[in-house]
This record gives sequence, structure tokens and C-alpha cells, in this order.
Amino acid sequence: MSTVEVATFVDEAEARFWDAVNRAYEFTDGLSNLKTREEYRGDLFGCRYPKHGCKHENPDRHNPLAFLPWCHRWGINPMSVTKAELKRWVAELASSGQASGTQARRVSAVSSFYDSLFADEIIDVNPTHRLRAKEKPKRRTPGTAGRALNDAQALALLDAAETDSGPRRMPERSALLIALMLCAGMRVSEAINLKIEGYLAEGDQGAQITYVAKGGKTITKAVDPYVDEKIRAWLAVRPATSQLPALQAGARTAKRTLLSTEGGQPLTRQTAYRLVRRLGEAAGIPGTLSPHDLRRTYASISIQEGVSIRALQLDMGHAKSETTEGYDRSHHRPENAPTFTVGRRLARVREERERLGSAFEEWAEESVELAEASVAVAAELWEDLDDD
Repeated sequence: MSTVEVATFVDEAEARFWDAVNRAYEFTDGLSNLKTREEYRGDLFGCRYPKHGCKHENPDRHNPLAFLPWCHRWGINPMSVTKAELKRWVAELASSGQASGTQARRVSAVSSFYDSLFADEIIDVNPTHRLRAKEKPKRRTPGTAGRALNDAQALALLDAAETDSGPRRMPERSALLIALMLCAGMRVSEAINLKIEGYLAEGDQGAQITYVAKGGKTITKAVDPYVDEKIRAWLAVRPATSQLPALQAGARTAKRTLLSTEGGQPLTRQTAYRLVRRLGEAAGIPGTLSPHDLRRTYASISIQEGVSIRALQLDMGHAKSETTEGYDRSHHRPENAPTFTVGRRLARVREERERLGSAFEEWAEESVELAEASVAVAAELWEDLDDD
């Protein structure tokens, strides 16, 4: 993009701009889910850190296409942005080469911010609603991205995790992380933020875990014996760390995350991603394996085994059933294609007919032999009668 002259604010315009920034911080601070707060800060401010808490040494790390920095660069008041200005921002997002899903997420974050302003009667209309559907970036169609492992790959990954060895590697932790995502369907953020106190060895339905899911929803689910076994195995070797100190007198001590580093610190998303990629390579799985591929595998296997979409939707914490259906990758497998299904059915029918035909021929042969024997006996009887 060519270099352009950046507009300069007068004091009043500058004040209006920073009023919008402060309102945006109030909006993001009010979001209950930490991951959502970080994503919205990144889309609105270009930095995921909270207000006055930026730790970036280089300001260039801030995203210049985030909505508020973009408005500041062009001298636009976010409180009175026009449709034409919004279309310019969307066009710059598209020309930057960002994926359509990322563009759609950024527009959605801005739209949510304006929805909050409209609900508080600060603005009269959400300006993003003026954009026609064809002008908004499209989110990817559910079920078109990512993959699910087949049975052999899933078992190979579990084996690789259980035998994860080498300097500073903990097979119990690797096995538990994979089990939580592949066998319990948790998101990577949910798995690494699961608290020790969220595990109950003997709940109403046996072993169970309670955690905060995407959107701030609290989910309690029973876990099968395999996952329970991996939790117990990890707790037996987990680095012992003291409870974090209370922030103030009378406050409860912070809960510890179940998964941790060698030093007892919470496991980061980056560490989890690297671990999954490394285990995928060790298991001989082609391509780059991501944590969300394990969640898709969990959903695909559940659907193939007859779990209802509604039950799976509640289990996975989805707001819409369409999202759950989009996780099913079983139709991507050749053996599940209609042509293979029809072929298998015809093969079974042919085999059944051949089996029945063979049985009929054997019966017919036995019947003929029996008839021949009967005729021979009858002939002998007639001969005996003639002699008499």
C-alpha cells in the first residue's frame, strides 16, 4: 500500500478518540473469559495486554490493522465512523492477506463492541450493521478446515505420548494432555487451564472434571477410565509446588493448574502446540498435527459411534448444533464415501447369496443321495417279496 499523509487530530477530536478507547477497554475488561478478552483486545487495540500493561519492547509488535489504531492513523472518530470508512478498513484487512476467517473475527469483535455501546444507549445504531452481507468477510464453512485422525493414527498418537522420553520430557504429562483433548474433547486452552481442584475422583458418575469452557461456561463431565488413569498417573509425579499466595488478606489462595512445567508453572499454549506437533511426528502422522485436530477426532468418533448431535453439542460446549456438525470429519474418509458403502453392501448380498446357494446345492446333493438310497432299499424289498 502506498504511503499516505496521516491526518492530525485537534484537541477535541483527540479527546473523543481516547474516550472511545477507554470505552473499548471497559468493554473488554467486562468479558468473563480470559482468552476472549485477549482476542478482543488484539482485534480492537492491536495488543492483547490489558490497559497500561503492555510488555512489548517493540511497538511494531502491535497490529496496525487493529480497528482503533487504524482509526487513529486515518483521523477517524470511532464513535461516528461511517459505512464508507468501515468498508475501507475491511478492504485493507483483505489486501493484507489475512485469512477470511481472521478478517471475519475482527469485524465480529468490532461489531460486539458497538453492540455494547448501543445497549448502553451511547450510540444510536451499530455502524457495522450497515454493511451488507456481501461486504463482510465470510467465515469459513464449518467442516472445511482441519482434519480428524483415523483409528490407527489415534492409537499411534496415544502410544507416542505414553512413551514420550528424553531429556526434560514427562510421559505422564504428555499422555494426559493428549488424553484430555483426544478422549475428553477439550480445547487446548481448557486442558491447560484445568485446575487440580477441578478433578473429582469419585463424583456422581465416577471420575469427573469441571472446567471453564469458551464463553465462560462451566462444564462438568464424566471421564472414562483411561483419562482417569492418566490424571492419577500425572498427579503421582507432578512437580510439587506450594499454593500461590493470596493477593490480599482474607482472600482465597489461587487454584493450581493440573498440567504444569518442570518448575510447577502453568503450561502455555505454545508449549502444548509444540508438544502435540512433536508427538504427531513421533507417531508417524503426516503433516502438522494441531491440538484442535484431536478435538475434531473426538467429535467424529462420537458421531460415528451413534452419539446424538445434541448430546455432543452439550458435551463440547457449543452454542449451536451446526458448529458441532462441522466437527464431523468422518465423511472425508474414503471408506465412508457412498461408493464404498454401496460396494460393501452389494458384496455382503453377493456373499450371502453364494452362501445360501452353496447350502442349497449341498442340500440338493444330500436329497438325491437319500432318494437313491431309498430307491435301492425299495428295490431290495421288492426282490425279497418276489422270492417269497
